[in-house]
Formats: sequence, C-alpha cells, structure tokens
Amino acid sequence: MIITDRIELDEQIFAIINGTANLDTLHHAKNTSHLNELLNDDGVGLITTTIFKFSDLKDIKNRIRFILIDEAHRSQN
Repeated sequence: MIITDRIELDEQIFAIINGTANLDTLHHAKNTSHLNELLNDDGVGLITTTIFKFSDLKDIKNRIRFILIDEAHRSQN
C-alpha cells in the first residue's frame, strides 16, 4: 500500500505504476468504502490511496501487510 497526503500525488503514483508495471493486482482506492472492500480482498496486491480515506475504517491492523507513506516535501532545498 502506498499512502500519500495529496490527491494529485496519489493519482500520479497510480498512473506511473499502472503505465510501467502492468500489474493486474494494482488498485486505486476511490473512496473509504472502496478502500475497505480492497482491504477485505485477499487477492488484492498493491493499493494506492490517500491518508484521509482511513478516518472511518475500523479494525484494519490485521488486513495490511506493508505500508509506504510519502512524507517527502516538494519545497525542500
């Protein structure tokens, strides 16, 4: 799972991975409900999403195997 804090970056990451890796198991969580469905599906591979979609999810600790959270800032020199 790749989590960012910006919708634009989330969409860019999904597009880049989708355009280069050709993964059948790549998914872009469209909303909280969709993220919940993806997390309940054992066949799902890589999920891209934003941190904001986690606010209403319950008991997710046993459904996630690996998380990468982007905290790099564009304005760093």
